[in-house]
Amino acid sequence: MFQKASVRLAQAREFRLRTIALCAMGAIMLVAVGSPPLLANPGTVTMRVDPATRTAPVNATFAVSIVADVGTEMNPNGLGAYEFDLVYDPNYLEVISVNDAGKLDDTGRTVNALGPNINNPAGRTAFGAYSYYAGTPQPAGPSGTVVLATVTLRAKKVGVTTLNLQNALLTDTQANAWPDGAGRNLNVQGGTVVVAAISADFDGDGKADAALYRDGYWFIKRSSDGGMTVIVHGGLPQDKPFVGDFDGDGKADAGLYRDGYWFIKRSSDGGMTAFPHGGLPQDKPLVGDFDGDGKADAGLYRDGYWFINRSSDGGMTVIMHGGLAQDKPLVGDFDGDGKADAGLYRDGYWFIKRSGDGGMTAFPHGGLTQDKPLVGDFDADGKADAGLYRDGYWFIKRSSDGGMTVIVHGGLAQDIPFVGDFDGDGKVDAGLYRDGYWFIKRSSDGGMTAFPHGGLPQDIALNQGFRTNVWK
Repeated sequence: MFQKASVRLAQAREFRLRTIALCAMGAIMLVAVGSPPLLANPGTVTMRVDPATRTAPVNATFAVSIVADVGTEMNPNGLGAYEFDLVYDPNYLEVISVNDAGKLDDTGRTVNALGPNINNPAGRTAFGAYSYYAGTPQPAGPSGTVVLATVTLRAKKVGVTTLNLQNALLTDTQANAWPDGAGRNLNVQGGTVVVAAISADFDGDGKADAALYRDGYWFIKRSSDGGMTVIVHGGLPQDKPFVGDFDGDGKADAGLYRDGYWFIKRSSDGGMTAFPHGGLPQDKPLVGDFDGDGKADAGLYRDGYWFINRSSDGGMTVIMHGGLAQDKPLVGDFDGDGKADAGLYRDGYWFIKRSGDGGMTAFPHGGLTQDKPLVGDFDADGKADAGLYRDGYWFIKRSSDGGMTVIVHGGLAQDIPFVGDFDGDGKVDAGLYRDGYWFIKRSSDGGMTAFPHGGLPQDIALNQGFRTNVWK
């Protein structure tokens, strides 16, 4: 851990009588002047990672905040300084940067940052900041809920991992420390990060691959080298193909759903996983990580009910959602808790059953009869965005701010829209498949990627392709 500044923390832990004075150069020094001001509520405050659970696709950058719930515990002095070590698994995450959020200066005090000392090989990053005031009288520091720092990380490997806080310390402006062993306690709370596989990433390079399914065969156009992978899977005319990372190796698996049975061709070893799920002719198979274990779960939607076969323990989750005959079911992590949410699109309205608290989010999105709903994280905030495709136009309801993004893509009546992160920037791209050709509108620069893939009329284009089957 970096060397501690003289104002703070080793002396603060000694719980001596002191206050803070400023020299002419603006440096901080400790001068014993008798008893410090009494604290109104010398109890417990909290330092935590916010949000407590964050999901991000592999290779994406994302941010979390380090927050102090000061409340009134530090009154009348307010928050004056902080430090922490953020500890993480370097196999899954790396820290890109740490920035002081500037909240220590909300009351007019000057802030100096300490660090960051980023040690990604060790999975540890140290950071802190302290505030001072060069005049009199001394203003109090901020209180309530204070955002201390913003940490930007990159997701490296698919799976579920943690962010922990160690060596955490807060002081008020008079160098009273939490914790100090004398009644001032610090409640420290870490977080969880779910690193999700890129949809339809069959070669594990962090980019989506274009896939076609035809009569029991998969034809995968690899993004890593442009070559073709052919997967033989068997198949019957009634089979419904889908993709998802069922074995948790960071690569997409080719799946078929047939009359209540799932057949998964594992990418990890080439073997087959098969299991029953029940099923009626009207069932619609959908895939998502509903239990937050980093692996895809097999789901069926039937007349307003979802039946989820959990990968974590093999059990069944049943979600009652209501529903009408015209509803189109979709999945996506709309609340950013690392678990898929069950969604329905109906005549211009979205109804999202949140996994975080079981509540319902409903919002209008406009809509015409020919609209096709799709879901993807277009703004890279770790939450799914609701999208509609109509005659060459995409209308994206952003989760980050509730605004609308419109993407012009051209289009013909036979085009099949899909989404996927084809350029590996952590944002999904808007795509169209037409008669053996793929047209990808890149989110990274707004340009177009177009390539042939062969194709017959019966081919099914799969990129999050289980959603395409909702319309067939």
